[in-house]
Amino acid sequence: MKKEKLKLYLAHPFDSLKEIREWELATEKEAGIEFVNPFYENIGEKVIEIQAGRIERYEVDPNSIVRPDITLIMESSGIVSIVDGALSYGTIQEKVYGLNMKKLDLSLISNGCDDDPWLRHHSSEIFTNLKDLTKRVVELGKNPDAINNLPKIKVPEVEKEIKKIKGKKYHLTTIEKNVNYEEIMKMVYAYKFDVPVYSLITNGHEKHPWLDYHSTKIFTKEKDLEEFLNLNYRGKINAIHT
Repeated sequence: MKKEKLKLYLAHPFDSLKEIREWELATEKEAGIEFVNPFYENIGEKVIEIQAGRIERYEVDPNSIVRPDITLIMESSGIVSIVDGALSYGTIQEKVYGLNMKKLDLSLISNGCDDDPWLRHHSSEIFTNLKDLTKRVVELGKNPDAINNLPKIKVPEVEKEIKKIKGKKYHLTTIEKNVNYEEIMKMVYAYKFDVPVYSLITNGHEKHPWLDYHSTKIFTKEKDLEEFLNLNYRGKINAIHT
């Protein structure tokens, strides 16, 4: 009886699309597996429009991006996530969905952040180069059942921080120039726990579909956020950056 191909969701930055696509197709052939790439399975037409300059990169409905991607993760056996230094809120938040669905996550972290506790907690295995990741994917292609026996990285401090979110009245997120993986991942947990997420986004990415989807309300000025919190939650607010 012929075994079904292993199906792995491929999470990666938009800016790495060309290089990752070449690796994806070559590795599918070598490993005998199927990659599910949301840029082609979900928004292929929009990718072409964006690359041609006919629509803006963030000129899309968040629901049309995020919900289908979550479904694709659910239907996959695991995730291969690429964190290479190129900006990708989606990749980071997809890792949270993968963990919550108990999916394997093979993480390529080649930007020097492989010690980040939040990335570690949301990874099954971490690789710092494409060669080692490819080797593991090929091994799994030959023995798909091994996907159920791979170790899981657990970081107790991260687990504690996640639990703290559950009982909050609201959750504050600050998205600035430098990407903070903890901030981006905590948004998803707050959303999951039905905790209102108020996001201060000062780097011009307030229309990004993944940030928009997980935010109850977005602010681009700290003054406006402070006024909103004082009006709706009373008392002086001192925790905007915590």
